[in-house]
Amino acid sequence: SAPGLGLGRPFLAAVVDRLFARPQTHRLWLTVAEHNPRARHVYEGLGFVVEGRLRETFWSPERGRYDAFQMSLLRPEWEGRRGESIVLRAYETPDPQACASVFARAWAAGHP
Repeated sequence: SAPGLGLGRPFLAAVVDRLFARPQTHRLWLTVAEHNPRARHVYEGLGFVVEGRLRETFWSPERGRYDAFQMSLLRPEWEGRRGESIVLRAYETPDPQACASVFARAWAAGHP
């Protein structure tokens, strides 16, 4: 990945907007590891709310068992924040081709 470039929030805002563009979408949810506060901060900034802690849900060789947070965003919450998302895209989103290039390089680096 490419941490620190500020690409995560505009990218996820666009994904969230695209998913809620479907009239049947009412709720989005995700799980984020407790040791990933940067991701949690991005999700909260997009309006996701922590619903609860999933205790010792995941395991990795480096960390052993660890907790995660279940987060969600409902359509009414998204609709209340749409103006913020539009402003974000208009003023903070880097050039789409530059974003695509960074994501392609990051993906290639992690997937030989």
